[in-house]
Amino acid sequence: MNKMRVNILTPIPFWHPGTQELINGLRENNIEVVCLDIWELKSFDQNNRVHNLIPSVFKGFSAKIYRNVFRRKVIKKHIHENDIVDIQWCGYYYSKYIDLIKKQSNKIIASPFGSDVLRATKEERKIQKKIFNTALAIVLGRNWADTFISYFPEAQEKLRFNQFGSARFDMINELWSLERKRKLRKKYQIPEHKIVVTLGYSANPLQQHLLFMEMLKQADSEIKKKLFLIVPLTYGLNKNDPYYINLKKTIAESGIEFLLFEKRLSDMELCESKIISDITVSLQTTDTQSSSIKEAFAAKNILMAGDWLPYEFYEELGIFIKRSSLENFYADFIEIVKNFDDYYQKSEDNSNKLEAFASWKLIVPRFIDVYKEIGYGRN
Repeated sequence: MNKMRVNILTPIPFWHPGTQELINGLRENNIEVVCLDIWELKSFDQNNRVHNLIPSVFKGFSAKIYRNVFRRKVIKKHIHENDIVDIQWCGYYYSKYIDLIKKQSNKIIASPFGSDVLRATKEERKIQKKIFNTALAIVLGRNWADTFISYFPEAQEKLRFNQFGSARFDMINELWSLERKRKLRKKYQIPEHKIVVTLGYSANPLQQHLLFMEMLKQADSEIKKKLFLIVPLTYGLNKNDPYYINLKKTIAESGIEFLLFEKRLSDMELCESKIISDITVSLQTTDTQSSSIKEAFAAKNILMAGDWLPYEFYEELGIFIKRSSLENFYADFIEIVKNFDDYYQKSEDNSNKLEAFASWKLIVPRFIDVYKEIGYGRN
């Protein structure tokens, strides 16, 4: 039997850090993995090299014309007959090319990330439907499966439940200790007595940082003295964005000590940023199973989350989350601050309960099972 080759269709550079981690895990299991970005015409080869498939003489507008003219040719050249084609990030615009992709290989898997479906318009979902009708299997997390089925009920039998793991979840599990947390607090110049609150995990306005900062204006000086804010803005940061400018000003004027992460962090630094934190606040408009939330659990953070977020899946695993409506969010947050030790004890075992759904050691084999299911006996 020929060696399995998986061709992941996804934006390059990867939008999700889990993509590279999945690739690494598959390769460790003797599976050949390549990636193709049919929009920017880039490829990612077996040796982790990125190739620009547009000749260097084409720049700017001429490169755009080249992409439109030669996209079909690139698809034909780079998707091989027996490839398992995993579409990760299922934007509706793939529908235009799905018949051609299927002609190259009918072993198609759709792996929607979440926001590609949840933030699509009704009209976009009508177009997107063709991707899921064509795919032989659809891989997504259980926590938003009901929502997906409400949009695409005919695809229910194709669902295979899995999600991205997090290498940092595994790292934090290995690194975490009270002594390390204490030392890291010194490294980042955070007073030992402070309750450290991490707000969001990117610079995207949909994280709703400003909404939480407006809530904190109600806090009295004693509460503010107890808090230390960490605001990670390393992903999607545009320093000319009015949202960022307003956010930075609001934080600076809040009367609360803070640390902004604005430069790209290494994996170790990202792990450290979780370990020094006590409470993670998730007010974003949508979420599926972001790595950042899993990493917060690994670091024994108390998760304070909007009740509109689909975190029932975590709760079914016995994981403690303090969920709240917008109307009660501030009051519930203050309750956590005032009863911190009690809430910490409730959250302390979350990491152990989540391991089967966040560690790549257990997740990669489930991806391989789906690839084998559709890869063998289908020509």
